[in-house]
Amino acid sequence: MTRWPAQFVAPARGLWPVLASILLTIMPADINADTHPLRRALWVWHGDRIVQSESVTQELFRFVEAPKGDPKAKVTVLFLSCSIGTQYARSSIAKFLAEAHRSGVRVDYLCGESNYGEPGHVEAGLGQVKAVLAFNRDQTEASRFDGIQFDVEPYALPGWPKPSILSNYLAFLSACQSEILHSGQHLALGAAIPRWYDGADLHGLYRSVLDRVDYVAVMDYVREPRAFIDDARRTVEYASKTGKDVWLGAEVSELPHEKTATFYELGNAKLEQTFAAACQAFSGSKGFAGVAIEWYDTYVELRP
Repeated sequence: MTRWPAQFVAPARGLWPVLASILLTIMPADINADTHPLRRALWVWHGDRIVQSESVTQELFRFVEAPKGDPKAKVTVLFLSCSIGTQYARSSIAKFLAEAHRSGVRVDYLCGESNYGEPGHVEAGLGQVKAVLAFNRDQTEASRFDGIQFDVEPYALPGWPKPSILSNYLAFLSACQSEILHSGQHLALGAAIPRWYDGADLHGLYRSVLDRVDYVAVMDYVREPRAFIDDARRTVEYASKTGKDVWLGAEVSELPHEKTATFYELGNAKLEQTFAAACQAFSGSKGFAGVAIEWYDTYVELRP
């Protein structure tokens, strides 16, 4: 995903309540999915090379069945970036989706550009929704996308966060919501958002986004359990009240200039401890959908 300038990364807020601090201290690191069900999603960029190769497809499905050899870490949702513009591509994707569904894996189409937040580019973004809806109409139920996720990062636009950018971005999401509603199809609408959309200067932007989508995937790019949980708390709470879902996304790519935003140096064990902490903290929250990993290629290479 696109990285944002350092000035847009909000600092972690405050300390946890005392009880939460104690829980994190005494909580075992090996909380498992049998006791605490934890759904997992995975961003998959450059998906064309995967869906168009049977061997690479099988490699992906073997991995998500038991990441790092652990079946309790099974991934059941993919956010897949791929091209659907040609008949060859559509045929390959349909086959991929059918196999994913046989394996109990949901797949959401992944796309987005920062300029979808500008009036002159709304139609380009809306065209992505129309393309997915058209694709689904031509397929059997087993070979359809389950949703569409927009990774639109308007904070990369000049002048952010002026009101016109915010209103245009929200208008774009509303247009997507309306397009799906009028199609009559069951297609989940999602948006990837940074962890700081609840900042005071953004006037509840996280709520405005959630009001227009079915779920958000929070790019919760920190590597400490307390920050990972606390920075997403308001978003999860609002989703719980409004019947929406929140995925908490962790970064595992190498980021030499943003080392505290990724688990790359800490490894998979620390990632799992953080996921366990999030599961414990949000186990009673209806809006907590699970955790997500950014992204497939770097997750495969993440050290133990």
